[in-house]
Parts: sequence; structure tokens; C-alpha cells
Amino acid sequence: MQKCGFQDTPIKETADECLGLSEYASALSEFIVKCETPMTIAIQGDWGSGKTSMIHMIINQLPSEVVPLYINTWQFAQFDRQADIAVSVLTEFVDGLDNDKKNDSADMAKKILSTFSRHAGKVAAMAEMVGIPGGLIESAGKLAQNAIGESSDSQRIKDLQVKIKTLVEKRKASSGVDRFVVFIDDLDRLSPDKAVEVLESVKLFLDLSGCVFVLAIDYQVVVKGVAQKYGSAMDAQKGKDFFDKMIQLPFNMPVGQYNVQQYMKKMLEGIGSTVKDEEIQYYQELAEASIGFNPRGMKRMFNTLLLLRLVAQHKKQNVDDAMWQRVLFALLCLQASFEPIYRYLTSRNNLVEKDITQFYAASTDAVPTQGPAYEEVVDELKAVGPLAPMRAARFMQVFFGALQLDSEGDKNSLSRKELDLLRGVLSLASLTTTETKKELDSERRHQNRAFIRRVIKRMNEP
Repeated sequence: MQKCGFQDTPIKETADECLGLSEYASALSEFIVKCETPMTIAIQGDWGSGKTSMIHMIINQLPSEVVPLYINTWQFAQFDRQADIAVSVLTEFVDGLDNDKKNDSADMAKKILSTFSRHAGKVAAMAEMVGIPGGLIESAGKLAQNAIGESSDSQRIKDLQVKIKTLVEKRKASSGVDRFVVFIDDLDRLSPDKAVEVLESVKLFLDLSGCVFVLAIDYQVVVKGVAQKYGSAMDAQKGKDFFDKMIQLPFNMPVGQYNVQQYMKKMLEGIGSTVKDEEIQYYQELAEASIGFNPRGMKRMFNTLLLLRLVAQHKKQNVDDAMWQRVLFALLCLQASFEPIYRYLTSRNNLVEKDITQFYAASTDAVPTQGPAYEEVVDELKAVGPLAPMRAARFMQVFFGALQLDSEGDKNSLSRKELDLLRGVLSLASLTTTETKKELDSERRHQNRAFIRRVIKRMNEP
């Protein structure tokens, strides 16, 4: 049986990728091999933007004289292990270096780490002292001593640093390798304050000659984590300063440079649909105006599209029609990004063109009142954020264009056939909505809302 659907797994070989990442991976690999050490590199991007794929592509291009160590922090975040996650990352690093499992330095380092692990948060407390000039180790030791009352903590920190350094040097000498590249992945899956803990521990204990650290993280997670950990006094600028101090080379995932059309084509072919290049443009514009382009989000969207195609096939509908599928994709984008408008369209007993075009200017006050249901949708959009109505208005224009059956016809109106197609696909798209279907408001509820608006307006008057 032929398999179908898209797994949320990272790309590992450059030959398998179609986003245009291979050149970036090659450049990063070359930098990692040639750069001075120690070096800390941050691969930045939103969750699902392809950071893990980039890491694996880099690993596969590293020469034999470079040893990669891959650490996935997400595994340590499970089963209530986040309390000592920094210790877990350090232990994983030591285990990766101790390939023969007979190294005294490794054994001693793991014993010290085991001691730290019994006092959750201790390494994090010590790492908070990073960046304080002078007496760093002593200050950290005193802090830990005050926390748990062990006078030898300062010495243990020193010992741990020495043991890890010795372990690195011994492994380099015995294996004949030039350097170790430590990839620490999925930091943005941790709670922000724990992600910052790992960053601090890397800086405090792993600032080692012969080592390059590559961290996959969302910059905003770091800023938020710094604020959570050190209080509201740490504003965005201080969060940036913290990040810059930890990272010597920031690299942003080139989402804006992705080959979107090629990726869309591969996704469509993956669900058994062959479309012309000019048709792919509709898919690209719909995605850009709604969910944005994120590889993980795209896989989710096309899995949904595939399932609904299968449902329609079993219902004997013509799923091979390119227009049918385009309208369905447009509705899925609307459903994912502007749920209030999607619910509004599904609630209309006799859907007309105006139900779509009235949202073109949903962000302005120039739109004549269309009734309580319309006002409620606009209020919901405004509650999301100040730019949400403007984004919705832009999408609805793209959405309107995607509904056009005849490329040579009137672009400013919808024919009866086009509206009938939209009505037919609307009910199918409802099968995969992530929100519970809301019942239509009663007339009394509308009246109450109108009364409340009038009261608020009067209260706001001078």
C-alpha cells in the first residue's frame, strides 16, 4: 500500500531538501571547520522554521576530523526533568566525549554533576553570575554555599571546569580530531527561563578551546526567558545585550529566501495533485497572506488538504478539479488564521458576494454597519491585535481572487457558479477546524451586546 501524508521530521540530506537551504548549510559547515575556538553560534528562527533540518544538513557536511555531538534538550524536558536540565545537558556533553567510558576525568566530572543534580537549580544559580567582572568562580561558589550550605562548592565548580577541559584535550589527542562541534537543539521547546539556564551553563562551563557550540533557538524565547528569570527590569534591550554576550555568531533561518514555489509543488505532488506553475502562485499568495511560510505549518496544512480530498473522494466529489482544490486550500488558510471570518461565512444561510467583500475594510470605521454578527467578527479580530483586522482585510482580497473560476472573467464580482462552489466546499472544510463550533447568537444576545456598546460609548464621552 502506498503511504501518504507528511511527517514532521527534519531533512537530513541536502539532496532531499527543496527549500534552497543547502548553500547556507555548506557555508555554515565551512565556518565551523575554520573558525577560531571557542565559538558559539545561534541558529535562530520560529518554531518549525527548519532549524533542526539545518543542523542535520550541517552535520552531514562536516569532515572526519571534526566530531559532532548532538544534544536534544527536549528529551530532558520530559517527566519533570526541567528542574536540572542544565545539569542534564552538561552530563550529555561529558558522555559524548567519554567514548571509551574509561576516562578518569569524565568519571570525576559526572560525579560532580551528580552532586549538582541533587540540588535542583544550583547550576542555574551559579550561572547567573556569568558576566560579573572579577571573582566569578568565587562569587558563584558563595551563592551556591548560601543556597545549600556546602562550603566546597566553589572548589567543585573549579574542579568541574578543569575536568571537562582535560577530557576535551585527552579526547582530541587520542582520536586525532581537530575540534568538537556540539549541537544543542530544541531550546525553544523549553520554558524560556530554562532555555536561558542552558545558555548560561554553556557559557560558564563549556567555553573551551577546540569546541564550537551551535544552538537552535528562537531569539524571542531568550528575551522572554531573561525577563522571567531576572524580573521586569530586564527590558528588550537588556535581553538583546544578554543574547549578544552569549552568542558570537547569530544566523537567522532564511525564511524569506525559501523556494516557496518549489516546496508547494512538492507538497501538491505528495498528495497526488498535479497543478500548473501558474496555479501554484495562488497557493503561495494565500499562504503568505494568512499562515505565513513555515515548513511545519505547511506540512500540517497539506495533511489536512489530503484528508479532505480523501473524504471528498469517498463522497464521489470531483477532487481532481484544480479549482475545487484551490478553494478548499483557501478556506483552510482562512480557517487557520482568521477563524471568526470563517465561522461567519459558514453561518450564512445564503452566502453572497458581499459577505466576503465587506471584510476588505474591516480595519477601518468607514464600513457601514452590516449587523450584529459582522460587528462581533470585527471585534474578535481587533481583540487578537491591532494589526489583525488589516491582515484579515488583505487576506480576504487574495481569497476573493482565488475564487475566480475564469481567469478572463470579471475580477470584481463572483458568478453564481463560483459562489455555489464556495458553499459546497465550506461544509467539507469544517471537518478539520480546531475550534468548537459556536452556536449562532440569539437576537436577545445581539441586543445585549448593542446595549453594552452604547453604555461604553456614553461612559467614554467627556
